[in-house]
Amino acid sequence: MSRRIDTNGKEDKKIRFSNMAEDDNDPAHLCDAIGRLPDELLHTILEKLPLLDAVSTGFLSHRWRDLWKYVSVVEFDPSWVELTGKEIVSSLNQFICLHKGPKIRSFSVRFIYQPEMSTHVVSWVLFAINKHVENLDLDFDVGDTNIARNTAFGPCYKLHPCVFNCKSLVKLVLCFCNLDLPMSIGLRSLKVLHLHRIELHHNAIEMLTSNAPVLQQLFLSDCNRTRDLYIHVAPNQRFCNLVIIENFFPVNHSTRMFIKAPTAFQVAFMGSMPRSKYEIDEVSECAEVYSSIHGMFGACGKDGINVLFKYSKVQK
Repeated sequence: MSRRIDTNGKEDKKIRFSNMAEDDNDPAHLCDAIGRLPDELLHTILEKLPLLDAVSTGFLSHRWRDLWKYVSVVEFDPSWVELTGKEIVSSLNQFICLHKGPKIRSFSVRFIYQPEMSTHVVSWVLFAINKHVENLDLDFDVGDTNIARNTAFGPCYKLHPCVFNCKSLVKLVLCFCNLDLPMSIGLRSLKVLHLHRIELHHNAIEMLTSNAPVLQQLFLSDCNRTRDLYIHVAPNQRFCNLVIIENFFPVNHSTRMFIKAPTAFQVAFMGSMPRSKYEIDEVSECAEVYSSIHGMFGACGKDGINVLFKYSKVQK
């Protein structure tokens, strides 16, 4: 009798383990199990997914319907159009209307700007700023589609001045837009600044870096193609890296570049399109300075090129 009980017990265990194995392979069961996790953890999981996949989870069940509306990582680029067949402007406007979360940690939009989009872009930027965005990435000419067009002549989006007083910003990446800096700038949390294909006034870099007390890295690529480029980085003991790239777009050969970074730990210059003069001044004696100017001398022809380093330590 005891054997039969033991045998039945073993059979029961086999059945239970078999059912568990089947449950583990059942997508509905897995979805239900994950759905029992706390909202905060589910939000974190959704933020690891591409935005389109995160939004699609809203169709799984009533439990999942609104979870994606709390994600803090937002990214729209041409892949959204390819996958959904919907334009970025209307899709992003709808996303903003539906979003319920208190914070946007990362906000990235890459598209080809048209003047009629101006009011929409303003609303996107204000949305991100009001949600205490930390990483803001705005590319108004994705893929450098308008390669021949210059921000000096537009039409380009004029960045809303509120960006320059965003206390939460840690990283700011801007491509192909106009910067009209306000009189008051306060970027107290900014650590990384990337500027690509932007026309900068002679004191723009100095104004930005003077009001970003914890800035560590500054990247400039293909800026000021038609005018002199002044890169004056304000003294800051936290500042580490200055990287300047001029590789892809032609610049006016009569223009000049002036670099001052008195507290930079490392200065790197990479270029293939020559200006008439490159002058590097006021760099710390402890700084590591790298220059890669392969192809520049062949490109400049009879006009020649003048590279003047006003310090003793240069690595090429």
